[in-house]
Parts: sequence; C-alpha cells; structure tokens
Amino acid sequence: MTKFITLRVPPAFSSGPQFDEDGALVPGSWPAGLPYEGIKGWHQHGSSAQGLRLCDFVAEDDWPIDDLPGGWRATASNMWDMQKQHEYDEDGNLISYAYDTEIPMNQGDYMKHYPDDTEFKVHHVYAGWHDLTEEVV
Repeated sequence: MTKFITLRVPPAFSSGPQFDEDGALVPGSWPAGLPYEGIKGWHQHGSSAQGLRLCDFVAEDDWPIDDLPGGWRATASNMWDMQKQHEYDEDGNLISYAYDTEIPMNQGDYMKHYPDDTEFKVHHVYAGWHDLTEEVV
C-alpha cells in the first residue's frame, strides 16, 4: 500500500526534504523532529496560510502519521494499493472508493490555502490519480 498525505509545513520546507548525492539529508532542509524517511514524492500547492504551506506527499504505508511531533497535524491521509479504482453505478454515483481513508480531508484547513472562489479539490499530481473530495471520504 502507498500512503498519500496532506500536511502543512513552514514555507522554508515546502519543497520537501532535500538530500545530497550520498543520500544524506541536507542540514536545515527539513524541520527537526518531523519524519522524512519513507517519503517518495512531494508536491506543494496553494498559498501560505497562518505561516504554513499546504503540501501533498506520497510515503510508505507505515509513515508515522499518528506519532507526529507536537505542533504538526496532517490535513488528510489516504491509503491506496496502486491498483484499485473508484467504482460508479449506472447513474454515475460513487459506490466504492479506491482509497482507504486514514484521516478524512478537512475542507476548512484545506481552503485556508486557496482563494475563496477555488473549487475544493485535491489533485493527485504524483501519479495522475483521481481527485479526492470531501464527499467521498
């Protein structure tokens, strides 16, 4: 399984953890105490709000979302086996969700990073996945 997480981080770290040519974490590129092991893909989007920037990332399924240091809170987390797809009935209504929701998307937290007229939606840019919306969590 792969885990897809939405997290708010200070703008200085919004490009994700950075590594040197030997694979070691570049000092100062990632907040102390926030896990970076197992992160496989990163995408920042939206604008800064309350001093934080909204980011989506792909991580190993055992990334410790339940054990984040104080002050850190994920806005959403979903698991995907990289195969299962959404299923719809003949009227186009969603009947089976491809993701296992670990933390439901918080629309209020998400929308703080976008203009008021922005449609509420998360794009899975890392692998071209389907959108995640509040209605299907």
